[in-house]
Amino acid sequence: MRQGMRIAAIALLLAGTPAAAADDEDDPDNFFFHKPGVSHEAALADWEECRDLASAVEPPRGPSVYTPNVAAAAAAGFAQGFIRGGQRRHMGEAAMRKCFQVKGYSRYAMTKEEAKLLYSGGWKTMREKLADKAAGPAPAQPALVP
Repeated sequence: MRQGMRIAAIALLLAGTPAAAADDEDDPDNFFFHKPGVSHEAALADWEECRDLASAVEPPRGPSVYTPNVAAAAAAGFAQGFIRGGQRRHMGEAAMRKCFQVKGYSRYAMTKEEAKLLYSGGWKTMREKLADKAAGPAPAQPALVP
């Protein structure tokens, strides 16, 4: 019985691994959005709207694993929570990218150092910098694939 629970827990962990991770290897981790002609205020409003939309995304709940063994139930719950956290983050990032794409923004790559500067500070400071970047001069590099 214990061997079966171990196998089920391992299968659950492997099944929850995002299949799209292999497809996203060429996609840069650090990027920003830009839209020609957008005002700073409109960019701020778009960031708020897309952030609210992306934060509401939830992955579907998987089936509950029943076992009379308390340790196995705790392990299964932990594994499911870990998997759902990764799925939620991946889905939230996809929702944010889709929201900006629908609003007419393009996505551009940036270095890790640029990202550290852009994403430093609290949310109010950070959103101001993001809106400045979105409404600022057009980037020289080509846009990324949405």
